[in-house]
Amino acid sequence: MIKDRDAIKDIVQDVFVKLWIRRDELEVQTSFKAYLCKAVVLRGIDHIRKEKTAMNAKTELKFVQPQSHTDVEEILNEKEMKKAIEDGMNEMSESMRSIFHLSRFGGLKNREVAEQLKISIKTVESNMGKALKIMHEKLKPYLKQAGKALTLWLLGNF
Repeated sequence: MIKDRDAIKDIVQDVFVKLWIRRDELEVQTSFKAYLCKAVVLRGIDHIRKEKTAMNAKTELKFVQPQSHTDVEEILNEKEMKKAIEDGMNEMSESMRSIFHLSRFGGLKNREVAEQLKISIKTVESNMGKALKIMHEKLKPYLKQAGKALTLWLLGNF
């Protein structure tokens, strides 16, 4: 399903890490080999879904050829804003970043994020609150010029 060998290695490693973390509560109903195969396949599907979401986001954010001086300014502002989003996400812990990504880029509701990550809704809400504060600080210079779309995205109505 996945052609990138590094991604495949990461997926398998993620499965084993999650397996190790949940080793005390794990109850395998089938053979252990079947369980591992199914876990890797499901993690691979998640990876493909994330890649598809990322590709859709890139497609939506493609730059158009500048037609005027103001178009060049808009493109520069968009690049700066993307960098600010990236910086904000880099400031987040890995778990917070996963929650934020699933919510804002994956379009999932808090309940769905909690179910997918197997964590409580309160944990999702708490992490989203912290993540939104980080993103708000990073994107503050762009809120007025980017307009309603960025504000709605930050607030979760995107």
